Amino acid sequence: MDSIDLFLHKSDDLFLAANSSDEFEILKSAGIIRQLFLEKGMPLFDVANKSLKHKLVFSIIDPIQLKPDILPSPSSWHIFDAIEPSLNLTGHSPLTCNRDKFFSLVLGNKDGVDYTIKDIISYVANKMGAIHKDTPKSKKEKMLEELGKKYIYTNISMVLYHLRSISRVILNALKPFKNRILNISRFEGQPGLSIQLYLKLFYQDSGKTLFILDIGESPDKNRISIYLDERGDLCFRVINSNGNCVFLRAATSQHAFFFETPCHLSFEIVTISNETLLLLDLSNWFFCKFLPKTEIDLSFSSGSPPSVIGSDLFGKEETNISMYDMRFYNHCLTFDEKLQINNYFNQTEYSNTIRFIGNQFLHSKNHPNFIRN
Repeated sequence: MDSIDLFLHKSDDLFLAANSSDEFEILKSAGIIRQLFLEKGMPLFDVANKSLKHKLVFSIIDPIQLKPDILPSPSSWHIFDAIEPSLNLTGHSPLTCNRDKFFSLVLGNKDGVDYTIKDIISYVANKMGAIHKDTPKSKKEKMLEELGKKYIYTNISMVLYHLRSISRVILNALKPFKNRILNISRFEGQPGLSIQLYLKLFYQDSGKTLFILDIGESPDKNRISIYLDERGDLCFRVINSNGNCVFLRAATSQHAFFFETPCHLSFEIVTISNETLLLLDLSNWFFCKFLPKTEIDLSFSSGSPPSVIGSDLFGKEETNISMYDMRFYNHCLTFDEKLQINNYFNQTEYSNTIRFIGNQFLHSKNHPNFIRN
């Protein structure tokens, strides 16, 4: 495994850790971040970036802007997920900064002792057990130890709550780099199918499939399906004109998405020359497969394939979603186009939404599977 492959695997692991609600999983992210950026010598990111020389840019809500501005000054203050621009919790414009500036940003203070992003990562990695388990010695480490025993908002300690938001900001900075490594840009603008969904997913009973969108006429060929499978994995399935099936999965709830929270999901299939890209984009990270063209050769009889929202091709499967917005494009979107759509979705106040529960669904006009004789 070369440095590029190792980076891709480690960054995917960071995505899973950063979006978990399990403390042990979140803990792992400190070790991954240290390996990527803070190891002595040449960290993994620098090794993987040796030829590309990609300029990493971090976008974060400056914690100092969020510091309580009151007198007398509080004995302690801490900024948690408000640093994440995607959450838009404060209305502040993001700060863009380089790596050194990012890791030096102060996230909080207790009894006159500041702690930075780097302090959180180092403490969790070297003292809390992500890499080493050791007794805190300095005043700052003992303060972070006390912080790690406190719980607010959720069943995640304050230190790990910090770490989870830090990890998500890092992922957003790494996403353009992953895009460059895989050379996704060679597919951008090329003819294909791009599906952009802004929706809210609700909890499903274990063992049930929750359908979001099904495109096509036949169950066995020329079909594109988006759903949560029996395990709760978000799935993008394509069956070509020869009946060959390809899956792309992106983990479960709390990793790929959060139940009862609006989210932007992007699904794309595009072919250039003899290569096909299957891509599932979750706003802050993406998963993809590169396949020979012959494996996915969708041949719909018309330019606008028949579709069903909230069920399968025959209206038999169940769902539990609210759909805010849905857009189809006949080409693979650029990185900037998807970013613009994501910003539009997140900044728009939707007054109307369509709720699908159980066997409620909508199908496209003149769908052949729903035309009564």
